[in-house]
Amino acid sequence: MNPEAVAHNLVRQMRKFLSASGRVGGVLGLSGGVDSTVVAKLAAIALGEKNVCALVLPAATTDKKDVKDAVRFAESLGIEYYVSDISGAVSAARKASPKKAGARPKICDGNLTARIRMALLYDTAAKKNYVVLGTSNRSELLLGYFTKYGDGGSDVLPIGALYKTEVYELAKYLKIPAAIVKKAPSAGLWPGQTDEGDIGMPYKKIDGILRKLMAATESGKPARETKELKKISRMVESSRHKRNLPPILEPYTNL
Repeated sequence: MNPEAVAHNLVRQMRKFLSASGRVGGVLGLSGGVDSTVVAKLAAIALGEKNVCALVLPAATTDKKDVKDAVRFAESLGIEYYVSDISGAVSAARKASPKKAGARPKICDGNLTARIRMALLYDTAAKKNYVVLGTSNRSELLLGYFTKYGDGGSDVLPIGALYKTEVYELAKYLKIPAAIVKKAPSAGLWPGQTDEGDIGMPYKKIDGILRKLMAATESGKPARETKELKKISRMVESSRHKRNLPPILEPYTNL
């Protein structure tokens, strides 16, 4: 990967997308992690600092250091930003959810948190006539490691074609602070949660397997199966619905 060429192409395409959208800027959720900081930096370059807005939206489970890192980075870029604690909104939404619907595992609270953030991003975008800039990378998208209509909800995905390991390369080129780059990737949806812990292997290995699967799909030749490849393959297949628009059922065709 040539990070300089990649950055140039993404900046050019972000400008083109914004021009075609008829909007005047972009808003994103800034978590203090590497993905969102890379998108923020690209957006500042592509759209201009005055046309980028970052929302820092901590919940009860958010590490305070992540909030500080996000704020510090937004200030270093010179972009507009707002910090708003959404703990009360998450709690209120949880209370409004039907009690008899079933048990409430922590993944439900995590998804609820992500969807509240998405709603606030779109509310801000509507007020400012901005687009919502997504921060998911290709590894997360292929694995389905995102919340449908949560962090998966956006108007454009600037780094959606880059594997996580490639995002790290781009981060170094863009001079993202080392303290952010070295963090363990985490959505911060519950205490101690990390991406690699949930998936059960580091991103370097995950990306290697994903590359093999994508190459096998393109060539039509199956990749050599291992226990880890089978696990990643199942994640890719079972999350396919998250990457597609909902199917429209045809009422006038007999199946």
